[in-house]
Amino acid sequence: KLLGTLEMSVPGEHNKANALSAIITGLLCGLDFETIKKSISQFVGVNRRFQILGQSGGIMIVDDYAHHPTEVVATLKAAQDYLMVKGKDQGLKRVVILFQPHQPSRLKDHWQDFCRSFKYADLVLMSDIYVARGKSIDGINSEKFSKEVEHKDVKYIGGAVKDIIDNVMSELKAGDLLLTVGAGDITNIGPKLLQMLQGAEVKENGRTS
Repeated sequence: KLLGTLEMSVPGEHNKANALSAIITGLLCGLDFETIKKSISQFVGVNRRFQILGQSGGIMIVDDYAHHPTEVVATLKAAQDYLMVKGKDQGLKRVVILFQPHQPSRLKDHWQDFCRSFKYADLVLMSDIYVARGKSIDGINSEKFSKEVEHKDVKYIGGAVKDIIDNVMSELKAGDLLLTVGAGDITNIGPKLLQMLQGAEVKENGRTS
C-alpha cells in the first residue's frame, strides 16, 4: 500500500535508513503517515552530524563528528548526495574534506580502512592527529598517512588547528562544500573560516558599490 512520499532535510543513505526506521516505528505506534511525514520533513539533524554552519563567498561549510572509516565514507557520500540534490542550485561543485584523525591508536588500528575512506571527496586536506588521551605513536602521523591515502589529491596541512586557517583557506574556491571532519578540535575551525569568508564578502561588496 502506497502511503505517500516525503522529503528530508538531511542527506545520506544512513539518514534514509534512519527515517525508514522512524516511519515504521511511528506506524506501529499508531501515528498516521501525514503526521510522520511532517515531523521527518522538519527534522534538520543534530549538532556535528552534517551540520551546515553557513555559506559565504560561494563556499559552504559543514561540520561532522565522523572519526571512524565507515563514518567518514557515509559523511562524504552524504555530501555528494547533497551536491546532486541541492548543491547545483547553490553553485556547489566540489566536496573538500578537512580531516583530523582522532587518536593515534585508532588511526593505527584502522590504517588501511582509513586509507580507503576518501574516494567520495574531490580534495582531501589532512590535519595533524588529535591526541585526546595517551601519547603519540612512532610512525603514526598525519604526514605519513596523507601519503598513503588512496586518493589522487591529498594535501597535508600540519600545525595546531588555530594556526592552519590561512592554509586551509588558500585551498578553497567558490563552489566548494567544505567538510570539517573529526572528533577533536577541528570543529573550531569552521566558524572561523565562515567568519573570514563573510568578512571578505563584505569587503568585496564594499568595493563593488
